[in-house]
Amino acid sequence: MSQILLIFNLIFSFHSIPSDNRRDMVINIAKLKDTGHDIYIAVCRKSDNFPANPDAVKTMMINPSGKDFVNVSFPDIPYGKYAIMIYQDLNGNKKLDKGFLGIPKEPFAFSNNVHPMFGPPSWKDCEIEYNSVSYRFQINGCIKL
Repeated sequence: MSQILLIFNLIFSFHSIPSDNRRDMVINIAKLKDTGHDIYIAVCRKSDNFPANPDAVKTMMINPSGKDFVNVSFPDIPYGKYAIMIYQDLNGNKKLDKGFLGIPKEPFAFSNNVHPMFGPPSWKDCEIEYNSVSYRFQINGCIKL
């Protein structure tokens, strides 16, 4: 009888283990030209005024510490469609500095390696699908116009 109770306990304890096998969103930023200044990363939902007014789900700051690449993991993001925005803060003021006409003065980049030349990118250009199969995203460097 005690063996039967033990088996039932084991079955019910395994059944109560969460079955959420969600993977962390992993962002690899490679080919950095500046290896000493902080990089700010934002994972964003679609918003009406992207990228000027992004709806950031998660943000993070990381320093490349002399390396020309960084790898960042974002846990607890629901699967769905997002865009990734990054910039490198060269003067340490914790914001993306812009010049006349709103053109960034510091290096920046977007998901799908979108490098806009004339105006901001569209949501559609930057949109990524994050799911259990597609969870790792590569961004090749930050550009400076």
